[in-house]
Amino acid sequence: MRKIKKLTGIIATAAFISMPALANDVGVGLAIGSDGITLQGKLAVSPRISVTAGYNYLKLSNTKEYGRVEYDGKLDYSNISAFVNYHPFGNGFKLEGGGYYGDKTLTLLGTPAGAVQIGDVTYSASEVGTLSGGGYTERFRALCRYWV
Repeated sequence: MRKIKKLTGIIATAAFISMPALANDVGVGLAIGSDGITLQGKLAVSPRISVTAGYNYLKLSNTKEYGRVEYDGKLDYSNISAFVNYHPFGNGFKLEGGGYYGDKTLTLLGTPAGAVQIGDVTYSASEVGTLSGGGYTERFRALCRYWV
């Protein structure tokens, strides 16, 4: 329950900080979400057109043991974004287009703490060694078009 209260407080603070300067031509926001920490800026080019740019960063790591195998996982994620926003009715409704550019890396290592049995054969931890896996994208690009 304490974690939920703390998370609610963080989200409320981020929402308050990220409120755009509605009466002005410039807005700055800070948010916390599933893609990490986001810093975003918005500039009104005209009453119906604005541009938005942002930066997202997320770094997670965790170590868990399952069935006498210790797993160590890491996720590194960062990107920049740029969007053009069109407000056809001059209100909060918008058509938005733009894209993302950045890196994503996922690594996973598994190390047995003792002997491992596979089928009828038992292997020592030194025979198994470390199992590794992961994935990455080099400078991924994504084009997004949607309306909110």
